[in-house]
Amino acid sequence: MKINITFDCTPEEARSLVGLPDVQPFQKAVMSELQDKVKGGFNAMEPMELVKTMLGQYAGGFEQLQGFLSRIERATSKKE
Repeated sequence: MKINITFDCTPEEARSLVGLPDVQPFQKAVMSELQDKVKGGFNAMEPMELVKTMLGQYAGGFEQLQGFLSRIERATSKKE
């Protein structure tokens, strides 16, 4: 025996049907904040500021990487 059931509803209706929360306001808030951060970096027109803005909490790690690469460059330039 084969039974087919078809639901004709929007994604919002399907989410509410199974009891999932509406996360659209949260998603809009997060995207708005992200856009503001990126626009702030572009407005400064400084690549380093844009990278720091996008990396956020990882900026310290980026500075460590930059220092590491600088030490490698100095070490290799001394050998030449």
